[in-house]
Amino acid sequence: MLAKHIDKQRNLFIISPGEEITSGDFKQLAQSVNTYINETDQIPNFVIHTLGLPNWKNLAAIREHFFFIHDHQNIVKKIAIVGDGAMLSLVPVLADHFVRARLRHFAESESEQAEAWAASADDVTGGFEIIEGLADNVVGIRAVGVLTARAYEDTLVPLVEQKLARHGKINLLFVADDRFDTMTPGAMWDDARFGIMNITRFGRIAVVTDKDWLRHAVQLFGPLVPAVVQVFAASQEETARQWVAATD
Repeated sequence: MLAKHIDKQRNLFIISPGEEITSGDFKQLAQSVNTYINETDQIPNFVIHTLGLPNWKNLAAIREHFFFIHDHQNIVKKIAIVGDGAMLSLVPVLADHFVRARLRHFAESESEQAEAWAASADDVTGGFEIIEGLADNVVGIRAVGVLTARAYEDTLVPLVEQKLARHGKINLLFVADDRFDTMTPGAMWDDARFGIMNITRFGRIAVVTDKDWLRHAVQLFGPLVPAVVQVFAASQEETARQWVAATD
């Protein structure tokens, strides 16, 4: 089943999939959404609370799910996925190539933030703020809003090149606190490319964040890079500054 709550004031469909989802559940959801659109002349955004990937009852349920996505993916602007499943953080990255709506993953503890984001008129384009007061061999940046590829090109890459011109190896302090939302696919590509190009040029990397999806990503890929990588909670930013400035 698909339990749903319609928040007309904020133009949201809040959906909680049950243990088993049938084709009839998706048909009823499509009917509810279409009726809502016709009655209010508004396109709702979605907040989906889930433990993991959908538990379809059979192939008919999968087919009806894809029909629903096909019929609505061009008009829905935002979908917030709320849950603590390890695979959920990858859904926005994978679905971005197939769904035009902007998808974001939130931990279950971030339910209120998920609804606020889905209800907001638009994302705040962000960038990197340079963290001052660090040792000259340390690059300190704070991610703000929604990172785009341009943030890497205009701020991070030139800053790293300046530091590397003076030091053979540098350290990185990356802060992604509650001012950081997410990053675009272009920024994710630039982030991966940036890491590959500089993989041997960092000695220490400190990541300061409370966002579970980012912590999981660092814990997954951190062991693959030659730098010493440490994740800190947002409340430990000062500790992270001291650690990243230490000399081995």
